[in-house]
Amino acid sequence: PFKSIKLYQYRFSPYCSKTRAFMEYYGIPHETVELNPLWKRRINLSSNKIPFAEVDGEKMDDSSLIVSVLRTCMLTGQNIRDVLLYYPEMAVTNSKGTSVNERVNKYVVMDAKAPDALQLVRRREEREWREWVDSKLVVAVVPNMFRTLHQSFRCFDYT
Repeated sequence: PFKSIKLYQYRFSPYCSKTRAFMEYYGIPHETVELNPLWKRRINLSSNKIPFAEVDGEKMDDSSLIVSVLRTCMLTGQNIRDVLLYYPEMAVTNSKGTSVNERVNKYVVMDAKAPDALQLVRRREEREWREWVDSKLVVAVVPNMFRTLHQSFRCFDYT
């Protein structure tokens, strides 16, 4: 259902890995653009958040948003532009007291059909699981991926 997807990523980012794994699981063809995090090289992206995706000309950042929007397109058959309307940006105050724009329903996958009771329970569980992965698991994985600073630098060897 997608004409073109370009995923801008860091190879060892757990958020990028999550997005890439989702697309590979569902067999969604995409082009991957590897960015170099050590030099903070950007390719005219409209966001500093990675992963960043361009899907049929529409731009999105945040791994959870990308997964939810792509899955919603797959379930409903709607195009990316129409589905993005379900995920409006809203000004919210983050944990540091700063106002930021966020898509507060980024963990929600929409469907064209009304869900039954079992589907509602499963969707709630999926949403809770995805929130836990982002807030707890990914935060714990990154410091435990490498035993030394030297190992962490070696993973970013882009030569």
